[in-house]
Amino acid sequence: MPDDPTRLPPASEAELRQRLNDAGLNLSEELFQQFLAVWPGFEAMVRRIPRHFAYADEPAHIFPPRRITRA
Repeated sequence: MPDDPTRLPPASEAELRQRLNDAGLNLSEELFQQFLAVWPGFEAMVRRIPRHFAYADEPAHIFPPRRITRA
């Protein structure tokens, strides 16, 4: 899978600065350092998201409420 994020290298500080600039976010140096400190955890969390499920495999998308209500 070419867009498999689990095989990507961790984002560098320069890459994060560029991504934030591209998104139109101009953070102060203090805020950027806070962002930089939490980024590895966020990146690890995103990489753990399963991507092999279909949309209908998500229970929230297949729950039929009529099964628990009386018509």
